[in-house]
Amino acid sequence: MPRRKKWDLALLSFDNAIREKTELRDAYYNKGYTYELMQKYQEALSCYNSVIALDENDAQSHYSKASVLNETGRYNEALASLEKLPRSCLTGLMRGITKESSMPKKR
Repeated sequence: MPRRKKWDLALLSFDNAIREKTELRDAYYNKGYTYELMQKYQEALSCYNSVIALDENDAQSHYSKASVLNETGRYNEALASLEKLPRSCLTGLMRGITKESSMPKKR
């Protein structure tokens, strides 16, 4: 099955889950990530914003939102998104970045 078809099926699945339970953060996040893979950045931002509206402390959604904003050249907005995170969330993200950067590179 072509990748585009799989993404379309995934989006349909996420839409069905959201329709049944509108506060389902994972469905919004995964839908946003799918749009990001498809390079549909505006749609991805909308989904990440939906997660943040449900939980303003969702570090992964803020990070993903900042990543999309950065990818589209909206650098100041990307920084602003990260600055909205509580310090405890930033610490967790930084710990993850530190772990990844200390890992040996794959060849």
